[in-house]
This record gives sequence, C-alpha cells and structure tokens, in this order.
Amino acid sequence: MIWVSEIPRQLYNTLRSNIVKAMLLGDPRDSVAKNQHTSAGSVSKVWKEFEGNVTKVGIENAAKQYDVETTAEGLRTLGKELSKPRLTVDKSLAGTRILTLLDSLGVDRGRAESFLKAFFNHSQEAGGEPKALVEYALKLRDLERTIGETYFSLIQKFETTTKQVSQREGQLRTLGT
Repeated sequence: MIWVSEIPRQLYNTLRSNIVKAMLLGDPRDSVAKNQHTSAGSVSKVWKEFEGNVTKVGIENAAKQYDVETTAEGLRTLGKELSKPRLTVDKSLAGTRILTLLDSLGVDRGRAESFLKAFFNHSQEAGGEPKALVEYALKLRDLERTIGETYFSLIQKFETTTKQVSQREGQLRTLGT
C-alpha cells in the first residue's frame, strides 16, 4: 500500500489526479483506494483537498490543478445535455435502469422505443391514459401470477366452454322435442 505522504511529488500528482478522476466518475472510495494501491484515508484526504480547492478557486481552476479538466468537462457536458430536455438525475437513473433491464433481456432498444411510442399513441387515440393502461397491465400481470394462467389462456378456455355450453343446450333441445 502506498501512503500519500511517502511518495515523490510527481508520483503524488499522478496519484492525486487518478483519485480525483475516479471520485468524479462516482467510484466508491474503497474501490478507488484498492485500484490506486493506497488507503481509504488517503483517498478521503485527497478528495477533501480537491473539494476545498473547488470552494476556493472554482471547479475549472481546481480541475486544472488536479489535471482532471477532461473529466470535469465531460461531466459539464453531461449536465448540459441532461438540462436540455429538463431531465433530472433521478429520471436519468430511472432511464438507465430501464435500458440496463432491456439489455439484460436481450431487447433491441430501437424496437422497445418504437413499441413504447406506438403504445402511447394508440392509447391516446383510443381515449385512454397511458398511465392507466400501464396500471391495468400490471394488475393483469398480478392476476395471472395469482391464478397461474395467462389472460389469453383464460379467454381461450372461456370461448371453448361457451361453445360447449351452446352445443349442450342444442343437444338438450333436440332431446326435449
């Protein structure tokens, strides 16, 4: 393990830059420490120094001092892109989770987007509220889980049973005459 106080200045500057870059990108402190072969306390110390410099000299100057301008500019660009459609971090995270789920299911993103747009448009044209339709679909899914059969298999059984009842009624009429 490398102790920050025991390394030459140039190596310290590189380590410091790597620590700040990783922290800016959201890596957990302990993971940064492990990856940089240093202690969690050293990571905290460097990060606290960086935060102090941001307060004193601003983000741009602090980024220059820690040689993380590219990372800071990337984060700024991300922030600008998120603000254009008025996205919040929470909405962005929710979207990321949905995309990750679609990827894990092997669903093509383009087809999923087309499906969602068509679902929205169709529900609007039919006079329904997309939010309400999603709620109905979730309730139907819960019902299917509860009874152990799909909606379509239940419809098929209902149709089959209805035909059988009609046939039996016809047979009874024939016998009654």
